[in-house]
Amino acid sequence: MPQTYDDLTRDQLVEILKRRDRERKLGLVWERQEIEADRSINSDFLINELDEALSLGGAGRANFIVEADNYDALRWLRTTHRGAIKFIYIDPPYNSGKTAGKTFVYNDNYVDPNDDYRHSKWLEFMYQRLCLARDLMTPDGLIFVSIDDGEMARLQLLMEIIFPGNFQACLVWQTDGNSDNTAAFKVQHEYILVYSRDKTQVLPPPVIDPNIDPDASKLFNNEIRNTFVKNEARKNKPSTLTLPAGFPASFERGVIPPRSGNQYPNHAEPIIVEDFKVQKSVELYSGWQSKNLFLRFVAQEFAPVFDQEQRLTAFELDKNGAIQSFKPRAESQSHVISVIKNVGSVQKTKSDLKKIGITFDYPKPVGLIQYLLKMMPGNDFTVLDFFAGTGTTAEAVERLNQEDGGTRRWIMVSSTEATATEPDKNVCRDACARRLRLFYETQGMGIRSSRPESYGFSYDRIRRVRHSDVDEALQPDNAWRWVQYAHGIPPTSYDSNSAVQQAESANVLVFYVDRATPNAITETAKRLNGKPAVVYSWTPGRFAEIAAEKNIDLRPIPAFFADRLSR
Repeated sequence: MPQTYDDLTRDQLVEILKRRDRERKLGLVWERQEIEADRSINSDFLINELDEALSLGGAGRANFIVEADNYDALRWLRTTHRGAIKFIYIDPPYNSGKTAGKTFVYNDNYVDPNDDYRHSKWLEFMYQRLCLARDLMTPDGLIFVSIDDGEMARLQLLMEIIFPGNFQACLVWQTDGNSDNTAAFKVQHEYILVYSRDKTQVLPPPVIDPNIDPDASKLFNNEIRNTFVKNEARKNKPSTLTLPAGFPASFERGVIPPRSGNQYPNHAEPIIVEDFKVQKSVELYSGWQSKNLFLRFVAQEFAPVFDQEQRLTAFELDKNGAIQSFKPRAESQSHVISVIKNVGSVQKTKSDLKKIGITFDYPKPVGLIQYLLKMMPGNDFTVLDFFAGTGTTAEAVERLNQEDGGTRRWIMVSSTEATATEPDKNVCRDACARRLRLFYETQGMGIRSSRPESYGFSYDRIRRVRHSDVDEALQPDNAWRWVQYAHGIPPTSYDSNSAVQQAESANVLVFYVDRATPNAITETAKRLNGKPAVVYSWTPGRFAEIAAEKNIDLRPIPAFFADRLSR
């Protein structure tokens, strides 16, 4: 709500003015002081609770769905996956105001399209969540954000605030659109903004645009070939080079007659080739590209030499008298065009979902997300979508894993989207989880047999708890699950018959001891085996004696998680 100043002291008013002066900068400004505070923003303790009835698959599942306000989910994920997410895709609410009463949910109500502060509320909503998402990304991580014309300009400025200097691309997705509508301009595109965590760590996307014809493009050739002769006046000053006897040719025999004028390279004597080799040295005059590389090739008696990209490069004379450089094409080619098309349609996806009883206004096609995933080098990383909708991103991950044998993992975050007028609505359960369950049950049999840890998902809920109630609310099974997530371990169930819970991650033993009885302490000491260990306990002080002798990192529960949540 708009802030009033009637009850403020002079000193308080001066402080507000000073703060506003400090915050003035070139770029995006929104009315943060005037809008109602986002009630999702909180500092409560958070507890994750497994709903086994809504989960699918066995213990040790690598994928999970989180039902929560995505602000809470991102805060919680920051305790378990900080710096661990390599790929983020989100399709946030577009705040278009086209559908009366249904722009996006802010403080449990849809924002009115006529709200004077609609854009500011949306920016505040996005800012808080994107800042948390940034902390989850690996140094070489990328985030892809879908948007349309309505908030595109503001979103890009916002992204520049959160990811300064890390702009990667503005992709234009050519959609089906609606060319029959009465608008003066028929909109058939959306945008996908791409930003990195650290631009210096990002490699070229190892994918070729799916619309490139393999039969017509050189991108699919095994070699890269370029002419050595270059005559751009500003870059390639002409000079004389010797084409020595023995220089390789691509043809068995022949004679290339003398050349002059604009026929480059110029040479006064014919070039004679026998047995795929030049027979007599000839002086050539032209502008050259990679001249030093050529001279090294000659000096090494025509053995291939490494170029700046550490690829072996050789040269040869072709039958037209041109000197060609050639090198093997890299296994992973990068040729991403900024306009994306023919990767599926919203209309087809919407129709397919309707056939399985799921109604969703604007679902993105699997083909689009799958193509974006291919832009990320490697096939063993964690994928996050914190506006998961119907779970399209998760299905795209699994389909790509099936295609290339990858072991990508996914985390889908969705709220219920319940409001005062729709209190029973649960998009996470009824759209996301249901769609993915059907996908695995009908098309995931191969995953179940070959990669059981990738089959299915856990269904977690994040619950807010007052800090004063944590000791009672945080149950052993919740704590043990949290500990495993924090170490990148697909969680297994809490064994109430064992005094000590144990797992292993990256050659570090991980223990959770709910009650540090003498027997539990003795049992933990027996299991150490000389390896580094982390012990989580409500009473870590009782482990002080063995910690002094062993390589043990003691972490107090719940203080350790409370500290992680507050960062």
